[in-house]
Amino acid sequence: MIRTLNVVENLAYKKHTWQTITRYQYTSSKAVDGKLTLRMEQGNQCAVTGGNVSEAAWTVDLGKVYAFHSIFIYFTHEESDAGKKTIFK
Repeated sequence: MIRTLNVVENLAYKKHTWQTITRYQYTSSKAVDGKLTLRMEQGNQCAVTGGNVSEAAWTVDLGKVYAFHSIFIYFTHEESDAGKKTIFK
């Protein structure tokens, strides 16, 4: 059975995460901790991949199958675009 949601709900909140490479203490779990006030390294509220790599992967286990209309991913730039939101449809 596929559950369909008509509201915005953070299905990833506190779920199990994984990323290929982690920079310092910026583990993948920071991406699903619900903290959104300062999404940059100084705020310690974001997952950061480490090293000088051209590709990285991040996953979250939602625990079951869902049908999505869109996915909101917040990312950070340490300059003027901090907290920009990308919508994947």
